[in-house]
Amino acid sequence: MEIAGLRLGMTEAEARAALRALDPALRITPVMGVSNYSDGVNPILKTAEFLDRLEGSKGHQGASFTVYFSGPAGEVRVIGISRRAMMPNRHHSDGDFT
Repeated sequence: MEIAGLRLGMTEAEARAALRALDPALRITPVMGVSNYSDGVNPILKTAEFLDRLEGSKGHQGASFTVYFSGPAGEVRVIGISRRAMMPNRHHSDGDFT
């Protein structure tokens, strides 16, 4: 499955390249994450920071993308893709929508 050149299993570099190829003007923002865990003694431990997702957007119009990554262990890979697009509101002259 592919969405705008993005595929599950891609590396961060491949995902960034796909977003740039789609639209060089897209603003790509990395969002980092940590996971909480317990080892049985210490109730609140945190993993090292890892890439949680890339958010690609262009102003308030057009499509925006969120590319989710695996983590926190090993090389992060794309595990999910979300695409949102603004659709023009089309009205018929009689006011009904179809």
